Amino acid sequence: AANSTGSRATRIRLNNTTDIALVSVPAVASADGGTALNVSTIYSLAATDYVELWVIQTSGGALDLSLVGNYTPEFMMFRIGDS
Repeated sequence: AANSTGSRATRIRLNNTTDIALVSVPAVASADGGTALNVSTIYSLAATDYVELWVIQTSGGALDLSLVGNYTPEFMMFRIGDS
């Protein structure tokens, strides 16, 4: 949701302890209603590792996350390399 207070951030977190990618931007109230964030990384994982996508905002109140047509909140992974 549009709001000009605070900041917006998204991070990829490894094993709930380490950020392996982070994007943070100041809030901007815009006519189209919000802030779009993209975060990515290439990281070597062990078989027991897990990752989470975190989304954080510091406006001081609850803000809605937008769900729009061809770009919605999504998280995906690809395996690169040998089996």
